Amino acid sequence: MKLIQLFKIYLFLLIILVSFLFPRAIKPVGNENMLKLVVATDEGNKVRPYYLVDSDGLEYSKFKDFDIGDRVNFQIMSRTYVASNSNSNKKYQFELVVLDGEKELFKRDLNYKKKPTNVTSSEKAGFHFTFAGYWFENINISKDMKIVIRSKIKGQKVYIRLLADKINESKKTDFYYSPLDLQKNISVGYINDNKKITSRGWYLVNQNNKQEFMLNSNSLVRVFCRSLIEDESDSYFTLKVYENNQWIGNYTFDGVLSNQNATVNTNHKDLKGSLLSKTRSFYLSVPFIDSANYSNYTFMVDDDNNVLIKIVEYED
Repeated sequence: MKLIQLFKIYLFLLIILVSFLFPRAIKPVGNENMLKLVVATDEGNKVRPYYLVDSDGLEYSKFKDFDIGDRVNFQIMSRTYVASNSNSNKKYQFELVVLDGEKELFKRDLNYKKKPTNVTSSEKAGFHFTFAGYWFENINISKDMKIVIRSKIKGQKVYIRLLADKINESKKTDFYYSPLDLQKNISVGYINDNKKITSRGWYLVNQNNKQEFMLNSNSLVRVFCRSLIEDESDSYFTLKVYENNQWIGNYTFDGVLSNQNATVNTNHKDLKGSLLSKTRSFYLSVPFIDSANYSNYTFMVDDDNNVLIKIVEYED
């Protein structure tokens, strides 16, 4: 009898431990329209719940697995569906808004263009779903924090799965990528705790200067961005990203002047001494491709902004 009780305790503790080793799926508030998608994984087919972004949007405000003050990485997986006999890319978009109570912390317009894959749902017979679009956002949990996802195009069907994982800062590596054509490596200086810090591995993107990188297959990278400040008025900049010559998304950020006196250190194209915005960033999940060890990623801007980017790899 004692052995059975000990085994039950051991099993209970093991379940708790395993649950904290993997990201947790977060459900939206209220009675939302959910589809069960059948997704192929290394362990066979798995059923994953996705929620429809309807006209009222999706709201996430219950983060019971985390404490106030925790820094959490949220992974937003999105898909839409196409006819099962279609092989065309499908565009879709939605809006991400993060709130603290009624105060808007930030907003992102997310756009994707994805190919269909063999992901299906018994509730959508005759349709296949696209490859997932990924967006990663690091957020500090507060008492009244809410994540809201809203539709951008009337009638467009977008389905969302939200995962959350407490950040382990040790995952970051010291490795940063260099572009294919070995362009000028720009260093940035800023003040942190009254100390002058130098950050290297930045590359210039503007209308006349796109950047191309070969990123390791099956990896997670973080793209850091800073815009050059022409004046101190608030502005926005947009970085367009292509994967193997296919557009995958536009990433728009505010160009607010850095409060750490960030400037360009390198004497390149008369940029030395230029003021810089605060650091903004996003994550890219580089897919696994059987026939290649790398994927080509291109970064461009359409307007007259000058943007510095730095790409850092993260460990699994």
